[in-house]
Amino acid sequence: MDELLDKNKKTWVFAFSKGGIDFLHFLKEYDYQSNINGLSTVATPILGSDRVNHKLLQLLNKIHNFSNNKIYQFFDERFDILLKDFQESLSSDFQENWFKENFSFLPRNMFYTALALESSWYDSHVWMILTKLFFQSESINDGIVDAERALFPDYFQGMNLGILKGHHLIGTRSSDYVQEALIEAHIVFLNYMGFLR
Repeated sequence: MDELLDKNKKTWVFAFSKGGIDFLHFLKEYDYQSNINGLSTVATPILGSDRVNHKLLQLLNKIHNFSNNKIYQFFDERFDILLKDFQESLSSDFQENWFKENFSFLPRNMFYTALALESSWYDSHVWMILTKLFFQSESINDGIVDAERALFPDYFQGMNLGILKGHHLIGTRSSDYVQEALIEAHIVFLNYMGFLR
């Protein structure tokens, strides 16, 4: 990380989806607050995602019951079968507890913003249509993350920027969503608020 940061400048981190979670964990563990002035998250399951707790994934995850089996161990050494660690890091059971226990250890002299997404199934990428079909939710969501779980909780001094129309995959370059406009809107707002000076 030292090679990436200019000691004479502050860096603003713009994180999408799990990247926001990873960076929150990074900020808790490492002291880079003198180099980073803020973190903006988009579609980040700050409080986890209930999709990984869904019955369908729980059924698929029963494969982990065979962890003592030599065939399972052979494949597990080479691959993360069904992305077990990834799923656990995103689960609302884990992430919501982690945030409650660790938010006070996050740097205080920087800003935090969060933006959630919502989409209707017919406005979504084909993969998000499938997630909306198989992992249905009563809550407003982007296909993967419920909007309420992508915003900072009241007990944290982050700034929630609201809920924007868009499916969870708008951050991928294969999407036709104009990511540059989203980033530019953040820059204009953060500059107006005085955070990027």
